[in-house]
Amino acid sequence: MTEQQNIDYHNEFLRKMVHLSSLSIPIGYYYLDKETALKILVPTMVIFVVADLLMKVVPPLKTFIVSVFGKMMRPHELKNELVLNGASWVLISSTLCILFIPKISFICGFVVLIISDTSAALIGRKIGKHHWFRNKSIEGSSAFFLTAMISTSLIGWYLGLPWQYYVIMLVASIFSTLIEAVSGVLRIDDNISIPLSIALVIFLFDYFVCPHWGFCLAGVL
Repeated sequence: MTEQQNIDYHNEFLRKMVHLSSLSIPIGYYYLDKETALKILVPTMVIFVVADLLMKVVPPLKTFIVSVFGKMMRPHELKNELVLNGASWVLISSTLCILFIPKISFICGFVVLIISDTSAALIGRKIGKHHWFRNKSIEGSSAFFLTAMISTSLIGWYLGLPWQYYVIMLVASIFSTLIEAVSGVLRIDDNISIPLSIALVIFLFDYFVCPHWGFCLAGVL
């Protein structure tokens, strides 16, 4: 039994709806500069991480959090071990990625993380029959890929980007789908691995291909 299967589908759905609220991070960053975004994000991250850790040692706080979110939390998140929950990892990942990767890489990477990871989890649990990489399904991974292509294409359309962008995003969508599929086997947190996989593909294209086709995606925003 996987960790996702340790909570029922209804609560998995609710958890992913909360996860979708994280779209506010890439959307907000689009309109803000790096310094302003970090001034908002870093204190938010600190509050969530501190509350997450205090929950392990302060019983009244744990009782309150569990009463509100307990049904949506994974079993390992409820243990009294120093293990962070999904929300904390999203905020840590977003802070680090804003610091170290280009803006367009962050926006594409986090939109894929939030939308495609949600789609893969819900579709995979609902209709996933053909398993690969231990606890992932081909149906869930297909949903991840399709929504990654759709969401990044909408970003390209909104920004009026040329055809080269769509080639990069096709490769990035394939690569991030594979990274999401193997994340459970390699015990990599996909809140970090998915956006970094998108950023890596963009970096490699810009470094090796940009001189030949005259388009560098990292400089778009």
